[in-house]
Order: sequence, then C-alpha cells, then structure tokens
Amino acid sequence: MNFEKLMYDSSKFLAVSTAKKLCENPQFLENAIETVFKDINQISARTTNVIEFFDFEKPEFIKPYLGKIIEKISDFKYDGQKRSFLKLLIRHINELDDEEQGTLFEKCLKFTLNYKETVAVRYYSVEILSKFAQKYPELKNEVISTIEISLAESSPAFVSAARELAKNLK
Repeated sequence: MNFEKLMYDSSKFLAVSTAKKLCENPQFLENAIETVFKDINQISARTTNVIEFFDFEKPEFIKPYLGKIIEKISDFKYDGQKRSFLKLLIRHINELDDEEQGTLFEKCLKFTLNYKETVAVRYYSVEILSKFAQKYPELKNEVISTIEISLAESSPAFVSAARELAKNLK
C-alpha cells in the first residue's frame, strides 16, 4: 500500500476509507508507520490520521510501534501528527513499559507548558498527564501544578478543559 499516493488530500473521508483498507490488510501498517516517520510534507500528517482511525478498529496491531511513536512525537513538524498520536497514546497508556511511560510523561509536561503548541496538543497532553496521575497518585501534585502553570496566557478553550481535568484530580 503506497500511502504517498493514497493520501492526496486531507479529507476525513479519505482518511477513514484508507483506514478501512488498512484494517483489511493490517500487514501494511509498517508502510504507514514508515510514511509517517519520513516526514513527507502533509502526506505524513494525513497518514497519521489513518493510523489513528485504524487503531480504533485494530488496537492490537499498534503495540510494537508505541515506543517509536513516543520517541519521535516531539520531532513532528505538523501539529496534526502530534495530536493524532497523543489521542492514540491515551488509549494505550496501560500497555506502555516503565521507560515508555516516563518518556511520554516528560514529553507531555513539555507540550503542556509550551504555549506555542496548539490547544489540541496541549489538551491531549494534559489528558495523558491526568491519566498518569490517576494511575500513580504520587504524581498528582506535579500534574496539578503543571496544569495550573499552563493556564497563564492560554486560550479560554484550553483553560476550561485543563481546569476540568485538574478538578477531577483533586
């Protein structure tokens, strides 16, 4: 499956239909992952959406790639790639080993405090941090502090969502 040719536009319809093809042929997931990490203009970002939709249907296939996704997530040029993979990682937090969890936690702290990141990237990062705080109560104060610090100079949408997540931790 050649994702460089398949992902000719950014429509949700194309991403979903390509994800369905990938579900029928999961052996091509490796091709999709390679396309994402090549960082080919918007093609890589569009392919990330396909992988996220694919993961809803076939979550068992993504496990071997979680470590690489976590390792590379800060390097993506397009916010859509970060956003899609953060949403995917939310569903797989309990499948990560200790090292992957630690790396993801640190990257999400940085995303949350980086005002240049999009609202979506920061929000999904806060959601991941909240899940870690629920899983590891000793992280609760650090996560709440990070959320509170991140509220300064943030958009009203982010402030509202982040406050709600922080409130659920208290």
